[in-house]
Amino acid sequence: MSKKPNQSKSTSQDINQSSDFWSLGGSLKDDIVLSPEELKQARASCETDWVRPMGPVTVVCHPFVQDSLTHLRDKTTPVHKFRWHSDRICQYLFTEAISDIATKEIEIETPLTKTTGIKLTEEVVIVPVLRSGVCMLFGALQVLPKSKVGFVGLARDEETAIASEYYWKMPVLTEKSVVIITDPMLATGGSILQVLRHLGDFQPKEIRIVCVIAAPEGIAAIHQEFPEIKIITAGVDSHLDKKKYIVPGLGDYGDRYYGTE
Repeated sequence: MSKKPNQSKSTSQDINQSSDFWSLGGSLKDDIVLSPEELKQARASCETDWVRPMGPVTVVCHPFVQDSLTHLRDKTTPVHKFRWHSDRICQYLFTEAISDIATKEIEIETPLTKTTGIKLTEEVVIVPVLRSGVCMLFGALQVLPKSKVGFVGLARDEETAIASEYYWKMPVLTEKSVVIITDPMLATGGSILQVLRHLGDFQPKEIRIVCVIAAPEGIAAIHQEFPEIKIITAGVDSHLDKKKYIVPGLGDYGDRYYGTE
């Protein structure tokens, strides 16, 4: 029987040696493009560690996650399979996103005897960025069915890649709220930065980001202004092209999920 890979091999120091990007605490290159060799090294880590923490960024390398990511990238994947793999990958990403939030021990009774178990003590609020962020909501609610949900509508200018807010609806946020922003494609980071700035007015306990794939430029932009924000993703791609699309990417996530290509 095969054994689960040893996660103790995963260290920030190992990754920092591979490229300027992986050293998230330091300065990043102005023109961030990972070489094929750097990408190969980074992806090879998924063969030895199922969860790869890199400072405030966590890449979930579980085989199921990487299998679904491959289907999402494949341009021949039909819409019904794209939706299925999107929902599956989001369940794993959200499982990792809440893996370290606070719990409490409680006493319960099984059919045989009394025992103890744990329950989550913090309120999780999921905030999808319209419209593609809603694609991640279905998988997230399978993991967190009691979570409250807020919505943010942002429209991106295709010429400038700058987003403007047109909708904002939040549940009550408190000092116990852990807010998880969902947007499947973290490209420039501009949209999520706007959401982070706005959410800061409500002072929740913590804000996290869950995305399916991310570009180094977007990660750098987020952590330049909000260095403490945790990002959970299934993959960090090479770079953004001149149109600010993630490369190699997977196309327009919303169009592929909703069948509006």
